[in-house]
Amino acid sequence: MNKTEEICVRPNIAKPLLSRIGPHNASLIRIVLAEYSAAAEELSQLAPHATHPPITLSFVHTLLSSFNISMAQLRVFAISIIPYGFDQATRDLMKLQAKTIMGMMPLRVKWLDAKNEPEQLEKVIEGICARENGWEKADYYEDVDSKIGLRWASPFSGRLWIKYGAE
Repeated sequence: MNKTEEICVRPNIAKPLLSRIGPHNASLIRIVLAEYSAAAEELSQLAPHATHPPITLSFVHTLLSSFNISMAQLRVFAISIIPYGFDQATRDLMKLQAKTIMGMMPLRVKWLDAKNEPEQLEKVIEGICARENGWEKADYYEDVDSKIGLRWASPFSGRLWIKYGAE
């Protein structure tokens, strides 16, 4: 397992991409948009030894450098926070916090609704930004969409976003 695979805790995706577009073309990338699960963030805080580590700037720097991309060259690097839902991280979090409701759909929906309250999701963003110097809360239309430079209607514009703050 190479260093990037260790950091990502998954196979390196850079090599197949670079073989398709070439390393020089990858270095021309100026916009990177990603997603990160709110449940994965909370889970990494509650059970740090049992889950993947939380997302960090050093992880992002290392991942992008495997594509020959520097954070400094990007016009925008933003992460959409995926609300709590039916992903594996949410299931694992529910097992830790509310195992007794796992088989009862009405109670699961109620638990998810409580987790997806705007105040709860704001706390996730505040936690990431407090932990990782350089990231800040972003407004999608002001901080992300305005820097993309083309007409693109993101289906995730209503989500909360964070961005790399170096301008």
